[in-house]
Amino acid sequence: MPKDVDAVSKVVIVWKNKCLLLCREDGKGWELPGGHLNLGENFVTGAIREVFEETKIKISKLKLIYKEKDYRLFACRAKLLKVTLSNEHTDFKWVNRTELLHTKITTSTKNNVKHIINLL
Repeated sequence: MPKDVDAVSKVVIVWKNKCLLLCREDGKGWELPGGHLNLGENFVTGAIREVFEETKIKISKLKLIYKEKDYRLFACRAKLLKVTLSNEHTDFKWVNRTELLHTKITTSTKNNVKHIINLL
């Protein structure tokens, strides 16, 4: 298994003015798909891999929305809407702006709410 690094990519997958949220299996709330990069992996490749691992959704044409030293937030449009969850998550849902603001989201997702809302 490849070694994780501290860098993280998250993706706002948009469909009909809604975005995909995943419910963490550890009970910490709902989050965007994505996660830690593997050693030697760039942010885009890591985002594509993580989204596929967590949802089985193949994404492309990622648009960079926000960046920090070890963090990137991307956006893309959904083509295939069938979600197959990994064991990291227990549920998924598509939420609009209002639903997002009334959902128990993780701290890292809260930090990105303004960027997410601008996409919906």
